Amino acid sequence: METKNKYSLNQIGNRNPFEVPENYFEEFAVHMDELIVPKKTPLIRMMKPWLYMAAMFTGLLLVGNVLLQSHKSSQLQRQSEAYDAYLMSQLDESIYYDYYFTEVNAAEENQSSR
Repeated sequence: METKNKYSLNQIGNRNPFEVPENYFEEFAVHMDELIVPKKTPLIRMMKPWLYMAAMFTGLLLVGNVLLQSHKSSQLQRQSEAYDAYLMSQLDESIYYDYYFTEVNAAEENQSSR
């Protein structure tokens, strides 16, 4: 196991423990220009957020359309049931039976004539 040497400020004295690499300040401007130069981004990377947003809105429109069609069909079904209930409430039982028997007789005659 290694032991770490402990130094005190008295041992170090006035010398500077840090060093600057050679030609650091001469090459600093060139190196900084290399870091600052804007990099060209590919077109697909720039378009990704727009494509995601377009896909999201398309999905919302499709789901909305399905829900709207479902609502319309259920509304038509309720209207049809309400109309049938109203019609049945206005009919007399004898009229209903007469209509039913005439339809059944007409269907039987059509089958026997074939």
